[in-house]
Amino acid sequence: MARILYGVSGEGSGHATRSKEILYRLAKKHKVKVLAYGKSYDFLKDSFDVQKIYGLHLYYRDGGVDYLKTVLSNLRRLPTELGPTKHAVHDLVRDFKPDLVISDFEPVSGIVAARHRLPLISLDNQHIFTNCDVKYPRRFAKEALLNKLVIAAYLPRVSETLITCFYHPKVKKPNTYLFPPILREKILRQRPSKGDHILVYQTASGDDSIVKTLKDSGLKFVFYGCNKDLRDGNVLHKKFSEDGFIRDLATCRFVIANGGLSLLCEALHLGKPVLSVPIAGQFEQIANAYYLNKLGYGKYYGELTAARIKSFAKNLPQYAANLKDYPRADCSAIIKKLEELIEKYAKAGRKKSTPVSAK
Repeated sequence: MARILYGVSGEGSGHATRSKEILYRLAKKHKVKVLAYGKSYDFLKDSFDVQKIYGLHLYYRDGGVDYLKTVLSNLRRLPTELGPTKHAVHDLVRDFKPDLVISDFEPVSGIVAARHRLPLISLDNQHIFTNCDVKYPRRFAKEALLNKLVIAAYLPRVSETLITCFYHPKVKKPNTYLFPPILREKILRQRPSKGDHILVYQTASGDDSIVKTLKDSGLKFVFYGCNKDLRDGNVLHKKFSEDGFIRDLATCRFVIANGGLSLLCEALHLGKPVLSVPIAGQFEQIANAYYLNKLGYGKYYGELTAARIKSFAKNLPQYAANLKDYPRADCSAIIKKLEELIEKYAKAGRKKSTPVSAK
């Protein structure tokens, strides 16, 4: 049994849902303390031992990241939230004495690992851009470079890197391992069917600017993103609920979403083609959409129009045929590797702490 400190990014929902599946399995064998903020803290706090920490949040406007508001809002929170996080994490590490740290793209846990010289296992999808040969349109070279710099700054010292994704480029760095996406058990248990609605999900909550486009297409939509229950012609708005969303996903014709990895992977697993419109400036989403398009599982557009939605709907048979060969798997492979690494580093730590007998 090892003592594990596990950091989870709170930006978006993907880190939380992925980590919850891993944490359930680790907690059966090990002592685990979790560091989380934002959506991840809210999602995990009732199931695990979670310490709330300071974390960066992105703010959106007109379908893209509002960089000015993001910077100013995070700076405004810094003086009141960073100090308490520092003290709380210091006390936690002192009392818990972790053997190693696992981070799902969460920087405070990385700082703890560096400061206390603890092994750091990165388990996320972001490191695919620094540790693998990812292809992308050359016009996004600046965004790709910035993305790599952010990843390096978040977790500068990693012992082992476990990456989950639906595409598998060539690995170019040592101690790097690629695995299938980590899916919720509720997704794995679904028996998908084809209903008459199109599922629309957008990350930027409260932005209903695409509703007119949806209405102009004349097709039937279930729309998650504005946190309200309302019917507006052919668009049914729904407040988010996990069970309701999964049900609508499993029975939809296809999905319209940004480029977040978790929803893409869940949709593909269920055989649902995806029309992806990445958030402007979000290189990770751009790359996901690029590979989605390249593999024939869906289409990547920079802007959503009614004509594009109708064209996508006409080509559904081709996307569905490509998805028949989509590799579907549970998380058993990554759990096996993670347990091997935990045993390796926990054993090494115990050897270091064992006193040497005097001769």
